[in-house]
Amino acid sequence: PNLVTIPVGSDGAVDIYNRFGTTQVIADIFGYYSSGSGSLFKPLTPARVLDTRSAGPIGAGGTLKLPVTGANGVPSSGVTAVVLNVTATESTDGGFLTLYPDGQPRPASSNLNFVAGQTIPNLVTIPVGSDGAVDIYNRFGTVQVIADIFGYFTNDGTGYRFHTSTPQRLLDTRNGQGVTSGQATPVGTGGVFALPLTDTAGPGNTGPLAGAAALMLNVTATESTDGGFLTVYPSNVARPASSNLNYVAGQTIPNAVVTPVNGSAIDFYNRFGTVQIIADLFGYYSAN
Repeated sequence: PNLVTIPVGSDGAVDIYNRFGTTQVIADIFGYYSSGSGSLFKPLTPARVLDTRSAGPIGAGGTLKLPVTGANGVPSSGVTAVVLNVTATESTDGGFLTLYPDGQPRPASSNLNFVAGQTIPNLVTIPVGSDGAVDIYNRFGTVQVIADIFGYFTNDGTGYRFHTSTPQRLLDTRNGQGVTSGQATPVGTGGVFALPLTDTAGPGNTGPLAGAAALMLNVTATESTDGGFLTVYPSNVARPASSNLNYVAGQTIPNAVVTPVNGSAIDFYNRFGTVQIIADLFGYYSAN
């Protein structure tokens, strides 16, 4: 799976294109952005809020309650939803996770699908329960779950509005797009690649993306020489102890990423081996 935030056409529809072969497609809706009143987004420096590897996995048919308000920069009140990057790992069977507000019935949808032994993340935007918690349900086997928080939505009148962008490629290290030197350059072990935010599709389509509070990206890892992970974070800050995208050697895999902006660049950190990185812009958050 992958979280997709996409503008709708004038007829209220979106198109889904398949490149090769035939494929079945499942889509679950989790919310929408409108030009009217609604919650506003507050980005956060990413922080780890759950790692069951220190306490034990979630069993088959089990549900874990995760409190998310009142810590890690999230206020105790006025929070309507949170943005989490959720990773499944060390699963003993193929299955799926479903996240939903604590205290409400579990929906017939999924957020994250995996096979036995796979480590895979997905970005999740989920409403919180009246007690400030979300529930994580596991369907089959046992699975360890990791969750990093990247921001929250609030109805207190503060925060940033979402602006859709025509999807556009900001970075492709395979051909040098977005690379200052213009040369095709994979990111090496422990390497940090800084992507300058000089695109002109920023707030009001008049300024650089550096003027935004946060970006909505789809980030793809490909041609990796080792298993590892990517961390995407704002420039000029310490690298957070979180991850956005996990992969095995040779795998091509994407994940949606919401990253705060701090200055004129965002950073991509690669943990192991070398990897090519692709980043596509789908929208941004700003005060206007």
